[in-house]
Formats: sequence, C-alpha cells, structure tokens
Amino acid sequence: MATIKPNKIRRQVFPSWRFWAVLFLLSASLTSAGLGQHAHTGQTAKDPVCGMTVDVDHAKFISSHAGKTYYFCSEACQKAFNKEPAKYAASASEDSLESLKAKHESNPADVKLALQYGDLLVKTDHIPEAKALFERLDKAVLARPDKADVIFQLGYVAMKERRYGDALAFWKTVRDEYADTERLSHATVNTAAIRYQINDELGPAYALLSEALAGGKVLEKHLPTAYKLMFMMTYDKRDYAAAKAYLEKMPEDARQDEHIADSIWVVYLQSGEPAKGEALLAELVAKIKDDYFALYRLASISVDARVKTPEAIGWIERSNALSKGEKFYVLDTYAKLLWESGRKKQAAETLEKAIAVCKNQAALKELKERLKEYQKEGQK
Repeated sequence: MATIKPNKIRRQVFPSWRFWAVLFLLSASLTSAGLGQHAHTGQTAKDPVCGMTVDVDHAKFISSHAGKTYYFCSEACQKAFNKEPAKYAASASEDSLESLKAKHESNPADVKLALQYGDLLVKTDHIPEAKALFERLDKAVLARPDKADVIFQLGYVAMKERRYGDALAFWKTVRDEYADTERLSHATVNTAAIRYQINDELGPAYALLSEALAGGKVLEKHLPTAYKLMFMMTYDKRDYAAAKAYLEKMPEDARQDEHIADSIWVVYLQSGEPAKGEALLAELVAKIKDDYFALYRLASISVDARVKTPEAIGWIERSNALSKGEKFYVLDTYAKLLWESGRKKQAAETLEKAIAVCKNQAALKELKERLKEYQKEGQK
C-alpha cells in the first residue's frame, strides 16, 4: 500500500509545494553562519515592519530571507515578517535597489556593480530584469569568479522561472568548469535540492551532497541548508541515526524550520531517545491544536514512520472536524489510521468520502485502488 513520505506530504497534496520548498531551501543557503552572534559594532538596522531603529548588537529578534538578515524591535514584528517575508523584504530593499540601479546605469562597465545589482534584482524577485542583466553579462569577457557568479545566477533565475532542467545545466557548468570558485559550494547544494525536492531523485541527490560534505566542498555559510537537506534525505531513507546526527549539526533556528520541525520527534523516538521524542511531541501538539493542516501532517508522519501513537487518531479526527470533512488528504489519512486500528468498515467508508471530495486526478486513482484493497480485505 502506497504511503506519503513525511517530508513530501505537501508536495503530493499541493503541486506548488515543490516549488516553494526549494525556494525556501535555496534562499536559506545564502544565509551566513553564526546568525545573531556579533562582536560589538555599534551598527543599527531598520525594522522592515514598523520602521524602528534596532541595535544590531543586542537584537533579540532576527530572521533571514533570500540571503539577507533582518532585525526586529519585537516578536510581533518578527512574526509579521515571517508570515510575508517577500513583502517586507521588497519594501526594505526598494531604496537600495533604486540606488544600485542608478549607479549601474551611470557606469554599466563596472562588472562588480552589475553583479551586485543583479543579485539584488533576484532577491527582490525582479526576475525579468535580472535575467536580461545576467544574459548580457554572460556574453562579456569576465574573470573566472565573475563568470561563475553570472552562470550561477542564470541558474537561479531559471529555477525561479521553474525551468529546472536549465537550472541544473547552469549549475553543472559551475561545478564542472568553475570548481575553483566559491560558487561550487552553492551550486552543489542547490543541485541537490532540485534533484531531491523537484525531481524526486533521492539517491543521486544524497550521493552528490554527502560526497561534497565529506570532501569539504560545502562552505560554512551553506552548511545549515546542506544539513537540512541531509536530514530530510536520511529521514526519508529511514536512517534515523544519521538524521539525528545531521539534526544536531544544525543551528537552532534551522531546527525550527516548518519543513522539518514536526518530524524531529520521530528521529529521537526511533534512535534510542524516546523520552526526548515524547517531550518534543507533547510540545508540538500543544502548539498546533487548532491548525488542521499541522494536525493532519503530524498524523501522516505517524502513519509513515510506523510510530504507534494512540493520539494519532485524535489528531486526524480533530483535523477533519476543523476542515469540515472537505479535505481528501485528511480523510485519506483518517482512513489509514482507522484501518490500522482494526476499524475496517469505518476505514472503507471514510475512504469513500475522500474519493467523493477529491479533485486531484492522480490522487483519485490511488484512492480508488486502495478502496478496492480495503473492500477485498474486509470481505475475508
């Protein structure tokens, strides 16, 4: 019987999840290591939400987006930013973007300035402009590091445009022909993310990234994202000991990433630390009691990881109530849990309800096949 892998649940339910998951991972890989650990510099920053001036050295609320660090005066402002980072980041960058544009237009021959301007265009989602700029630079005679930057950014633009094959081709050029540049690290991490999250090529992605890590080819600033990817891949391979090792290499903010936070308890539970796993689970459940999707995902993780959690049926029942019985994937997981608990007739009836509300043709085919199995087994 087919099951949905924990780190791929949203990808199968919502096709666009693949795209946004990769965008998040690749943007995160731009973030420098040691976030929040500063020597005293006297620097200040503008809170992108409320506009207040924040002392960088003593800021308690810090987030990163698209390779840039943002500082906040309060937790409320940070939460607002985290909900819509692109909106606030674009607003905060508008002045610097216009300034760089003016400088670039007055001195178009300055390659470093052009690269800086193009990088900000990408980070603020001005993709057509970034593409035109980098395509012009690609035709110019450039020094090796600059050429590697241009080819890498053309790959990032292609990824943003969902031309994943082109993105991989650009990054392969960086890896093959510009391995002596810093872009080797970034291109390697990005390639692994695309191959795993988009192309569903767990084996090749795992081999590529684990070899790069072993060979010291991943820069420190890209390690949090690399470890996050390795955590996801080892988790999907059910190698929980390895997943735990990568988890413990991550900085604390990386562990809070929604893409992995709700599966960490499984890793500890399955790798010999049940008390820690149960404590993390209890903390997680307390946070998501009114979030139907989080409850659904948690129950799905329990099913897939084969963790016999008595509370799982309660999670999915609550999720189904909150979603008013209108989500086929919630009903599907509900049916699986009912089946595992021996309530076979109710499981089949619940699966029929999932089929009735499902409009995803690929999922509908799978649901109907499983219903046949349920009906066949139920007659024995």
